[in-house]
Amino acid sequence: MREDRYLTFALGKGRLANKTLELFEKIGITCEEMQDTRTRKLIFTNEERKLRFFLAKGPDVPTYVEYGAADIGVVGKDTILEEGRNIYEVLDLGFGACKMCVCGPGHAKDLLAHHERIRVATKYPRIAKDYFYNKKHQTVEIIKLNGSIELAPIVGLSEVIVDIVETGSTLRENGLLVLEEVCPLSARMAVNQVSMKMEHERIAKLISDLNRGNEMRTQKLDWQTKQDILNTLLKRSPNHYGELEGRVSQIIAEVRARRDEAVFAYTKQFDGADITRENVKVTEQEIEEAYGLADPKLLPALRKAKENIRSYHEKQRRYSWFDSDERGVFLGQKVTPLENVG
Repeated sequence: MREDRYLTFALGKGRLANKTLELFEKIGITCEEMQDTRTRKLIFTNEERKLRFFLAKGPDVPTYVEYGAADIGVVGKDTILEEGRNIYEVLDLGFGACKMCVCGPGHAKDLLAHHERIRVATKYPRIAKDYFYNKKHQTVEIIKLNGSIELAPIVGLSEVIVDIVETGSTLRENGLLVLEEVCPLSARMAVNQVSMKMEHERIAKLISDLNRGNEMRTQKLDWQTKQDILNTLLKRSPNHYGELEGRVSQIIAEVRARRDEAVFAYTKQFDGADITRENVKVTEQEIEEAYGLADPKLLPALRKAKENIRSYHEKQRRYSWFDSDERGVFLGQKVTPLENVG
């Protein structure tokens, strides 16, 4: 890309944009033009860093990003899920935390538990449909509303609602409860797929700068902390798995763009192992030494796991073959392993 090319940001209007700009200021990215509340400008620039910003309604942000009108967008996870655009979600910014939930009167819990056919009112029909059809495998009628969703079960329009819950005060004031959690939500950063490749260096640095304050990802954990984390993970229900989507999407986007280098970087970040193309291969001697360090009681299980994995992949292996027909036409298929991932 040209060095004078602007990197364009689409920010969801309101509190989300304000929090994003506060976060950017902490890593040295500012845009003084956006501080003027009286301005009627639509596009704001930081000439020094070649950055451009504009504000958009939340549901429009993923559209701007998908079609390349913006390289980067900042918007709520709920909007990303509901719009379903082809973009890379690369970072959970950590603010605006809340949850998408199934809510209703207390007696509706039995209808959910027994997978009864019910009506569901929501502003988020795509999210609701995915949750009930693909995760709960429950047939429901989804009713799209735009106003106060809490009104629907009170007046008998629906048995339950799917909506965002922050404090739950509005639900309690109207006699409603959180019955099931659909997924956690927060502000996310999304990147255009082409921009992720063409402007990778600038975007990767931005992501790195925003991540720098999160010490949890890099610090060494003591044994008790590891045990506490493990116990928390083991207590998770399937309804909590949605919070992993943003982190996994970020990793996938990085691997697509940087291939082996991204795999090596994440291995160092998560496992503390500094590997390169030269040292990544484990020798037979190292394997035998590792067996010697392992608990003898575990060795039979480890060897059995090795056999099972090898057997499974051998069955999927493709082999080269060559032949010729009666006319002397040479036929065949050559299988060549990949040299790197991505």
